[in-house]
Amino acid sequence: MFDKQLFRLARRQHGVVSRQQLRDAGCSPTRLTSSVSTGWLVRVLPGAYLMAPSPDTYEMRCAAINIWLDGDGFISGRSAGRLLGLARMRKRPIEVTLARRHKRISRAPWVAVRQTAWYDGTEDRQKHNSITVATPARMLFGLAADLRDRAFENAADDAWNIGLIIPGEVDIYLDRHRCRGKDGVARLERWLEKAFEMERPAQSMLERDLINALCDAGLPEPIRQFPLGLSDDAITVHLDIAWPDIRLAIEPGHNRFHRGVDASERDTLRDLACGELGWDIIRLTQQIKHDLPVFAQQIRRVYLQRLRDIPLSRRGPIS
Repeated sequence: MFDKQLFRLARRQHGVVSRQQLRDAGCSPTRLTSSVSTGWLVRVLPGAYLMAPSPDTYEMRCAAINIWLDGDGFISGRSAGRLLGLARMRKRPIEVTLARRHKRISRAPWVAVRQTAWYDGTEDRQKHNSITVATPARMLFGLAADLRDRAFENAADDAWNIGLIIPGEVDIYLDRHRCRGKDGVARLERWLEKAFEMERPAQSMLERDLINALCDAGLPEPIRQFPLGLSDDAITVHLDIAWPDIRLAIEPGHNRFHRGVDASERDTLRDLACGELGWDIIRLTQQIKHDLPVFAQQIRRVYLQRLRDIPLSRRGPIS
């Protein structure tokens, strides 16, 4: 039905082609109608067609949205986060941002269109895997306006951890757009204040979930990625979750990071070196994720006991 060049084009576009691309390949209106009726083409959105036997995937639908928008907008919000690799970003609806002057409103239930006067096609969007998406900074600004505090902090930490953003660059972006979206500005500022106190982001989703559970259990918010210099080795380690004033730290590690004799030995030697400085290290595995509130209460009891055991005069500095 179609030539190889058109199929190669469809593969680059996650299985979808535009009506104009079909015409350029010699597909007449009559042939287009016939191809739809026989199932060789499936209309996904106005002007966007899925070529058989390409699968119906998330990326395909995002590519179809790009064709439908025809350069007028980009994938944004949680949908951009999902495409860029953030965890726990929902699949539906696929969020789209376009300039307010355009009237491309989709009737597809899986597309959510947000129109805004704040639209800069050169600064706010980029190509990712052949799909036009929000830049990481614009995506993060949008998430700050849409998500609650805890969910946003998790998303921002995740973006930092996988190298999508750097707090300093986000701060510069925020300064340029501080007048837009008051909710997003305040939430983003709060996260940046915490981020600038740390040298590194939280290293895993488990770490962030545990911190949330500890705060729910009534513990004071710990310092994440606390730098501790080990006197003997003249090196600095970063403790995942720490209360420096009572020298208590938690290391919630994914099982795959602590397998094997060498890894176990390194962890033991590191914990002993911390112990020589008066630190108590609690090392946990991924198994705690199945009952975080229970473990959080146990850690709370350890924290309170540590608080009783260490006199005020012997407590360490907070930073």
